[in-house]
Amino acid sequence: MSCTLDDLKTAASSEGVNLIPFSDLRKEATSIADDIARRKEEVDTKGNVLTSQKDSKLWDIKQLNEKIANEEKVEATLRRQDDIDKWKKEIEDLNGKVKDINSQLDTVLDSARRLYDLRVSLREWFDKAKRLLSDLKSNPERALGSNPSDENKKELERCANEIISRIERGESGHKTAEDQVKRQVEKLKEALDKTEYK
Repeated sequence: MSCTLDDLKTAASSEGVNLIPFSDLRKEATSIADDIARRKEEVDTKGNVLTSQKDSKLWDIKQLNEKIANEEKVEATLRRQDDIDKWKKEIEDLNGKVKDINSQLDTVLDSARRLYDLRVSLREWFDKAKRLLSDLKSNPERALGSNPSDENKKELERCANEIISRIERGESGHKTAEDQVKRQVEKLKEALDKTEYK
């Protein structure tokens, strides 16, 4: 992995994956960051909508079951069997919709798991960049060529320190995002496993 002093200067004033001055690493990290953005939108939006839809269907099923139970308490001659049959059919239809929602929730759960893995991977790319920057500070000729001036060495060290510092300041945000995705995975698992409205 190589970079120049200009690459370091540009990276030192950047944000996100553009903090990585090594083009190959930055390219990989950018690809991961783009995938994270796509999956985050899907997990956040679809997960919440599907969970809400499932709760609504389970609520409807609960209400219909209560209607059936109340109607079945009525004396047989007064019981409205046509209504009971209609409600049972509605429950059957709702169960089919719940099954479809579960299938979609399963897909979103897979995306959430992948999102978590991507977040961990992105953090690892930043860790690799920090290691390479530390190595570059110890071996400035890799970026500056043989016999670099003291001024260029100082500028390289300043830029490398700034990049490392900015990456480290962002690490707590990355860890928070990983933890948030972990909670989303658990929430989606709970929604998927839910079989009745409570």
